[in-house]
Amino acid sequence: MILKVVKSINFPALLFLLGLGASFFANAQSSNITASLEVLDGAGNSYPQISSILINSGNSITLNPNSTTTVLLSFQITDNNGCSDIFSSGSLITTLYRSSVSPTGSVNFRNLYAVGSSSIINSCVGSSTTANATATFQFWYFADATDSSSSFNGDTWKAYIQAMDASASTTATTSATGVELNTLVAMQAATSTISYGTVSAGGNTGVVNEELEILNVGNSTHTIGISGTAMTSGENSIPTSSQHFASGTFTYGGGEQELSATPINLSGFSVKSAVRAMEWTSSTPYPNPIFSPCVFGYMNKLYVVSGVDIGWFQTTTSRYSAISPTGTPQEWINTTALPEGVRYQGCAQNEDRVYVAGGITLPGATESDTSTRNVYMAQIQGDGTLSSWTTTTPLPYSMNSFTLSVYKGKMYRVGGYDSDTDASTSSIEFANINTDGTLGSWTNTQATPYSGLTRHATVILGDRLYLIGGGNGGAGQNVYSALVNGDGSLGSFFLGGYLPWSIGWHRSVSYNGRIYSMGGWNGNSTSSFYYINPNSNGAVSQIASEWQGGYFTYNWNFLPNMPDILDTFGVAVVNGRLYVVGGNNDSANQDYVFYTNLDGRGTYWGIGNPPGTPAGLDFSSTITYTAAYSP
Repeated sequence: MILKVVKSINFPALLFLLGLGASFFANAQSSNITASLEVLDGAGNSYPQISSILINSGNSITLNPNSTTTVLLSFQITDNNGCSDIFSSGSLITTLYRSSVSPTGSVNFRNLYAVGSSSIINSCVGSSTTANATATFQFWYFADATDSSSSFNGDTWKAYIQAMDASASTTATTSATGVELNTLVAMQAATSTISYGTVSAGGNTGVVNEELEILNVGNSTHTIGISGTAMTSGENSIPTSSQHFASGTFTYGGGEQELSATPINLSGFSVKSAVRAMEWTSSTPYPNPIFSPCVFGYMNKLYVVSGVDIGWFQTTTSRYSAISPTGTPQEWINTTALPEGVRYQGCAQNEDRVYVAGGITLPGATESDTSTRNVYMAQIQGDGTLSSWTTTTPLPYSMNSFTLSVYKGKMYRVGGYDSDTDASTSSIEFANINTDGTLGSWTNTQATPYSGLTRHATVILGDRLYLIGGGNGGAGQNVYSALVNGDGSLGSFFLGGYLPWSIGWHRSVSYNGRIYSMGGWNGNSTSSFYYINPNSNGAVSQIASEWQGGYFTYNWNFLPNMPDILDTFGVAVVNGRLYVVGGNNDSANQDYVFYTNLDGRGTYWGIGNPPGTPAGLDFSSTITYTAAYSP
């Protein structure tokens, strides 16, 4: 590096007196010296200089609930060789970050955001050496608060800027001061109605609860106060206290709370902010390592059925565990075994009935080995045990590595490996679910856009079916969706966007309007956990978006990784918590059981209808939820 000092000197007039015993005098005025420092690289090229950094016009950042908020970063950049090459052939990297984290770490939308050159507007023209620049950031509603009431009240949000010109001369700086980001207390109900159905006079809803999901759309943990009015139908009414609620499922008349006209805090209930909620908790391990299990959730219990256990042998074992109010699974209890052990099977649940279909029955077999067509179903009993397994309409083919999804009384079988033809298939069929749980005949519908599809994940969200990752015998990055028509058939698939990378043997779930995806295999098992809010037309994102750690995010929001790398595990959502069981971590099958709170919580409702209530009337009331900040 060369430091070049440029000086301009102004000496005032000097007065000289010459004579005998000559003397020299200079007048008493001071000399003015102006110095500037120009930093040059080894080739004599000027380094860019960054100044006048301003975040959000110097104001605190106030977020928008369940959305993004525009935050502007403005600064000035100077390069004595000209500023144009910085924007045309050099690069600019800008980040906004919470001051106690590294400004050059991974983008996580919680405490670090990044914007690159393509999203920075500048005023550099021609041979100008100085330009004003503005970077536009979109902050998510769950970004960390730093105000006085927050957990990070000693931090502020600061800026980091790195500029490189065409000669690769690079300068980086951080802002001297930051701005606060305010706490946002906000909630949103997943639906606007609770429907109790028909309850006879003198009766109640018993063990049947209506669930109302509460979504945290702010950046702080909050509690819930609940109040309401009596149910009325003309001049008839049902007392407010007849409606009961709790933070978990219950049997009416137990220890749940009664609705009141004045707000009552829901006992033991808090809703963490979106990302802060998603911190994984490890629980008591499953009794043995398990690979490719079916995992179901119902009421306050978690079920694990079939899969591969010790020695890579398929197991027929079925177990369940009661979940404590804090979310921790308790002792695992054996229940009715499946008639045959399978892996790479299809798993589905429709209310209190669970289904296991297809799969490979031979120990140590691969996808191309013999599979079964059998579809087994069992009903979850009041005491938590499973009924006897019975067979229902078999699959159209002997299959494995497909998915099952349930939507509006229909079951969908998607893709998979057809061992009858020894090839993966692109086909999709659906069958009606009868009132007794049995399946009707399978009907072909719109096929997937692949020549064959395995190792994928499938979710139904809204009225659309999504194909997530997987491919013809390998990993894939595409996310397709198709409309589910009223008669159960599917419309045409369209490419709604991409995952951050190619993946297979992963798991995906839909919850509160979001798609969550986690783990999987892309040459190695992975631990990543991320989600996205699809548009109503099924689009996710085809825009590469932020570059993060060697890949583009495609607008997926990244959450804390699972505790270990895993593929081919089982997942279920129970009472607003996501549970992961078993899987393989590249070295061995695992006995893991861990869970995380999603960014919402369920509230559960039941009602008692007093004796003497007139029959044939429709009653309604208003229930009010109020969020209260809980630091």
